[in-house]
Amino acid sequence: MFKPCITALLCAATLPAMAWNSNFSNVSFENAAGLTIPAKLFVPAGWVAGGNQRYPAVVMLHGCSGVYSYSLPNANNSNVQTLYREWADRLVAQNMVVLVVDSFSPRKPAGQNQSECSNGAGVGISEVTDRPLDVYAARSYLDSRSDLVSAGRMALLGWSHGGSTVMTTLADTEPDGTTSKPAAQRGFRGGVAFYPGCGLNSAYNGITNSKWRPYASVHILAASTDKLYYDASKATQALKYPCTTRQDRAAQQGASSLTGNEVQMTVYQGAAHSFDGSDDACVNIASTPDACAKEQADTAALNRLQQYLN
Repeated sequence: MFKPCITALLCAATLPAMAWNSNFSNVSFENAAGLTIPAKLFVPAGWVAGGNQRYPAVVMLHGCSGVYSYSLPNANNSNVQTLYREWADRLVAQNMVVLVVDSFSPRKPAGQNQSECSNGAGVGISEVTDRPLDVYAARSYLDSRSDLVSAGRMALLGWSHGGSTVMTTLADTEPDGTTSKPAAQRGFRGGVAFYPGCGLNSAYNGITNSKWRPYASVHILAASTDKLYYDASKATQALKYPCTTRQDRAAQQGASSLTGNEVQMTVYQGAAHSFDGSDDACVNIASTPDACAKEQADTAALNRLQQYLN
């Protein structure tokens, strides 16, 4: 049962780093498993309570280290990672509401490091079975905010573990690959996934014979040197390139631009996992591959979100 609980508190060719121009409110909501999920709500500066302005919304899904710097929240939750503050500023400047969902804090003992970077099938917090429940609850929360959010205009943005969650949340079926996902677990117009793990813990009938197909468009932004994109240790080409295999298999099962559920992928040459967290300036791809990938991918991601939400 959904139970909201609020605690008050230019798209250009290149996207410069921003100062923190936006503040957040701490909100929470209950997921289908009865767990209270905290989140950070960022609102465009022009919004006035009781006014007539409504905005599209982006649900942001953190990576395997969690929402906070050093993988631990501080007393007032002010240490939200730079990457998520940067993106929140960028999106609210484009008149979008941002909801950063914290899937780790409610599942970890207080004071425990929140890193889930060594998780896997049956280990730790799952991007296949756990985190989608949080996203469905986030969507219900945003649906309840008719004073703020434009009905039906919601998209997903995630990184790594959160990028995998974008893929599973937007899946057309349950993880068994055959059971259709109910309407209550749909409702997003598309998603952008930075360097996700496309293995998805072998859900959706595994990788080689994948039955994963999204119900809305997904754009994967991958890094060529990332083991999650290319793993030379695997036995077959399909397993070496899991995201490519998932993409190809989705197309074989009808995912396309014609049906509004196309799977696109851009691979940034020379870039490594977590390139979107780079704080360097782009000089050239050879010397600063992560910084240049970040510059290009951030523009691509913002353009894609605007397309989904228009």
